[in-house]
Amino acid sequence: MAKNAYPNDPFLHGKRPKDLPSVADTHAFWRGDPGKPADYLAVNDGRSAKVVELMKRCEINGPILELGCNCGRNLDALWQAGFRELSGIEINEDAVLSISEAYPEMATDSKIYNLPMEDALPALPTGSLEAVFSLAVLMHLSPRSEWVFDHIARVSSKFIITLEHEHYDGSYFFARNYAEVFKPRGFECVYEEQLLNMCVQTETMMPYTARCLRRCG
Repeated sequence: MAKNAYPNDPFLHGKRPKDLPSVADTHAFWRGDPGKPADYLAVNDGRSAKVVELMKRCEINGPILELGCNCGRNLDALWQAGFRELSGIEINEDAVLSISEAYPEMATDSKIYNLPMEDALPALPTGSLEAVFSLAVLMHLSPRSEWVFDHIARVSSKFIITLEHEHYDGSYFFARNYAEVFKPRGFECVYEEQLLNMCVQTETMMPYTARCLRRCG
């Protein structure tokens, strides 16, 4: 598997290679102000409750990994709902440090990797997770790093759950249909929902899409 398949990547979004930020610049961006934990702690629009709902729909009862867990709000919602064996990947150090303060009980029993996805995912064992999920994170993944989709599929034994904007392209936003992204990687979409209470703030107010993707076979 090529570690960086970008030159032949089908998701170029009309951008020339030189117009895309480097992986290092992208990491620096998300280590900074856009990932402020206080902003995520203040959000209360039902996002975390939707994560719990989708996990229950998929009947998940094993290890769960969140991609881009920030301050741990979604992981704590899962903890409060009775889910255990929780873990998260988060690039922003301030966000990781805030987890134990905001959600001490969950933090004590969970594993958080303060690393970029590009570094954390390849080190995880194959099939070690029952579910991998992301909420408004994969939509920011640069085409330069789309090889990590292979690792997401590799580490999940049953489900990949996405709550992402699939239609908006912009600075650090890359539109993708995640059913199509993971279909050639052995996953089928078994549930889809448009989240009308979660929209990118543009003139069209385009909603996010929730998907439950199940491993085939």
